[in-house]
Order: sequence, then C-alpha cells, then structure tokens
Amino acid sequence: MQYGDELDAEDAAGQALRERLGAELLSQEKILASSGVLLGYRYNDSPICIPDGTPEPADDPRRYVPVARPGHRAPHVWLSSTEALFDRFGAGFNLLNFTGQPVARAWSDEARRRGIPLTVLDVDHPVANSLYAADLVLVRPDMMVAWRGQADGVDAGEILATVVGG
Repeated sequence: MQYGDELDAEDAAGQALRERLGAELLSQEKILASSGVLLGYRYNDSPICIPDGTPEPADDPRRYVPVARPGHRAPHVWLSSTEALFDRFGAGFNLLNFTGQPVARAWSDEARRRGIPLTVLDVDHPVANSLYAADLVLVRPDMMVAWRGQADGVDAGEILATVVGG
C-alpha cells in the first residue's frame, strides 16, 4: 500500500483521499468484480476428480458461488474470527471429515502405503458442514475438491488411486 496513516486521517485531507480512492476503485469495478474467473475455475470431466452427480452451477465470470463439488475450488470458511478452514490444511491432500466419527486410520494407512501426503481434519462447524455437504471431502494440494461422498462403504484406496492418476 502506498498510503498509510493519511488514509485513516480524520481530517479534510483524509476524507478527500478516501473519496478519490473510492472513485478510482469504482472505475476499476470490472477488473475487481471478476471473482468468478479468479475463484470459480473448475476442472470439468477431469480424470483425477471423481464426480458426485450434483449439477454444475452456472459459470459466471463476475460472480463466484462457493461450492464443494468435485473439480471446483474448495470453499473458504471462517471457523472462528481468527482461523479459517484453510489455515488447518496440510501441504498435501486434505481429507475433511464431517462425520464426527474416526475415519483417519483407514485413509491415513492407505495414503501412507501409496506415498501420498494426507492430512485428515475433523471438522465440526455448521457453515462448513452445510457448504461442503458430504461426510468426507478430499481436497487436492492445489485446493481443488477431488472427491466428496459418504463415509460408509468407501474404498479409500480406489479413491486415492484415481485422484493421483494411477
């Protein structure tokens, strides 16, 4: 930022600066209102994302609609006023567990056997639960959802093999 304290000044100069910068931002609205392009990118029909059968949301270059559908960017969620869900992610794959039940061992063992870095995160947060809309969600290292589904009857080895391309 090229402006510091003068932007917060509670005098005529500070007010004038805020008004000028506000007008500049409005003139650049087309550039700033491109969250659909920046965050709404999706990998349709990717062989390393496992479809869940849900309908694809509209693709609007100006508007991003958070959705945890496989092939889409994992949505951001604030877990508290100071911690985002992404803050808890590991560097490799992340398995979000919304079941409240222990699922880590089967997934961790299978990931270790295949040499896949995996962090299992137990998530108990109503907004995240609603937004991610599944028992388990597997997020790739590039923050894209690779798979989501129910915990029962899941073959972790088959899913992991698919999402790493082998």
